Amino acid sequence: GVVVTAILVMSVLVGLAARELNRQAEQDASNRLAATLSQVIDESVENTLEFTWWDESVKRIVILFDESWASNFWGTYQETFRDVDIVVALNAEGGTIMTWQHGFMTTGRSTVDFGPGLALLIEGAKSRSVANPIPSAGWLWVDDDLYLVVVGAITPADPVWASNTGMTRGTGVFARSLKEILNRTVSNELILPDLRIVDATSADALLVLDSPDGAVTAGLTWNQELPGNALLRTVVLPVGVGLLLMIPLMILFFGRAENMVREADQLESKLQEERELSELKGRFVSMVSHEFRTPLASIMAASEMLTHYSDRMDDAQRGEELVSIGNDVDRLT
Repeated sequence: GVVVTAILVMSVLVGLAARELNRQAEQDASNRLAATLSQVIDESVENTLEFTWWDESVKRIVILFDESWASNFWGTYQETFRDVDIVVALNAEGGTIMTWQHGFMTTGRSTVDFGPGLALLIEGAKSRSVANPIPSAGWLWVDDDLYLVVVGAITPADPVWASNTGMTRGTGVFARSLKEILNRTVSNELILPDLRIVDATSADALLVLDSPDGAVTAGLTWNQELPGNALLRTVVLPVGVGLLLMIPLMILFFGRAENMVREADQLESKLQEERELSELKGRFVSMVSHEFRTPLASIMAASEMLTHYSDRMDDAQRGEELVSIGNDVDRLT
């Protein structure tokens, strides 16, 4: 009677402990995935800021569309080095200036339907001040695929010029496929087998992604070895059998389970410290890299102009490009 009672009590306690361990493991995986996606969003916002808060973008996209320049700097560069699948430039009235989609560029017409959520992102981006035009970001469905869409108001970086132009700002739209993000980024940082997109209302959804208007967009799910299940399979069954022969095994099990919970708490604390340190480093690197990339991009643009169009430029125009390079070098110094 004592042994049977002990087995029943142990079964209940272990079942509760296993369920809590499973819950903690799923929550930890969800938090790590959410933190990774948040970092991806922050990086995409920083990248968008670099290309929309830029005098050259204002000149060559909004004021006088330069198809060759736009194709190189807004199209090929974004796709090759930033894994951006879709790039759209819109004028102040919301009309399409250009669309760069998976390596193909069109001008003067829209080829991508982002749905009503894009208008909210555009409104959010344009509401930012000229001095600090932080882009807005959200998850949107495009052609039956979920995309991270970042929208930035195309804004002059020169405050004097910005105040003198008085122009209504256009917008730049940069979209990355969530499937590609999961394949290229998340898979390299997290070990979540069979990570996939599901309907947000599905019982399998472990992490829900919301659209800009707050509506449920989609969910993510994955398979993982849960410690509670492993505990039941590898510990409880042998202990239950052994308990019929030797009750002290039960005492050993409780001590082991307590150590596992304590180690899980310690691991969570260490992971939290690592996330905070990573976030701090990321913010610092993003801030410094932006200060370097803007003049470097301007120098590259001026160099490209002198390389490819020097024979069409007069001395004054060539001098202007050289002065621009000198000014940016001074800024870097």
